[in-house]
Amino acid sequence: MQEQREVRGTNYRDYNNVRWEPPTWLMEKFDGWWHNGKSQKKSLENMIFRGFQAWMKTCGKSGKWDMEVSVGQSPVYDDRIAASRKLTMYRADAFFFPDESGDLWVVEVEPELNNSAVGQALAYDYAFNTARFGDYDQMRESSAVRTRSVVRQMGNRSVVPTIICLVAPIDYLAICKDNKIMVFNCREGHVSPRRASKVFSHS
Repeated sequence: MQEQREVRGTNYRDYNNVRWEPPTWLMEKFDGWWHNGKSQKKSLENMIFRGFQAWMKTCGKSGKWDMEVSVGQSPVYDDRIAASRKLTMYRADAFFFPDESGDLWVVEVEPELNNSAVGQALAYDYAFNTARFGDYDQMRESSAVRTRSVVRQMGNRSVVPTIICLVAPIDYLAICKDNKIMVFNCREGHVSPRRASKVFSHS
């Protein structure tokens, strides 16, 4: 089994698998999301994020949040295949600047730790570190200006790819540990969204 650790100390990078407690209202929303259709996934992710922020406050963990931070430029299609570049558009769900450390969490939010979440975290690690090198020659001016602004905001902080989720399977936790991705989850395993409220209320 993956080792489960509490949030403590100042170096979050020591904690690959951190347990957080979802508020009751969040699990009720999760259950409703299944019945109302998965087209509301973005709304659910926003609620997970709000629930996580509330939990952080109860733990006394303070810092600054910025939402939907992006670097790079989307492909420009003159034909069916667009030219590639070193830094395509990458948009993280959030930045978090912990008051107690020199880290920068680049955050992806998902209901369950999965291929998409791990892939996004790895891409963010690459993109936001690559942005620091300042190779913006192939970008439109507006994209270059936005990217430079984000790089200034990052400063010298160490990028920590971070995933906030409700459920985390142990094999994906192992992948994240090997790739130094920090994961905040409510419990290990897989769960049917239809039964989420009951499962979490008895965890």
